Amino acid sequence: DVLWMISYALEIPNTPMWVGFNSKFIEDFNTAQQKICYLTPINDSPTGKEVVLQTMKESQKIADELGEKCINVIYDLAIAKVAMQIQASEKPTYDNLFIHLGAFHIMIAYF
Repeated sequence: DVLWMISYALEIPNTPMWVGFNSKFIEDFNTAQQKICYLTPINDSPTGKEVVLQTMKESQKIADELGEKCINVIYDLAIAKVAMQIQASEKPTYDNLFIHLGAFHIMIAYF
């Protein structure tokens, strides 16, 4: 990780992003290929409680379809706040959702 950070900071030509960089050096034949999916667009305010609740239910449905006990759900800050409030108030219904911020909002925390 440090080697990638140095390469990226020094703007060494053709340095791939972190995942691509690591894939060149790590051979892991036991890990299955990951699939990233996006939910169907909802034409309403993304911070509305009903909309956030729907995305949480959809995420649980996806976890069930995949046979997983839990699932990562990435939101921006405004939506994550609503999702975490729902998760806290409706325990244990949504305890299998790991709610976290997207990369942009994590990066902003350092500036």
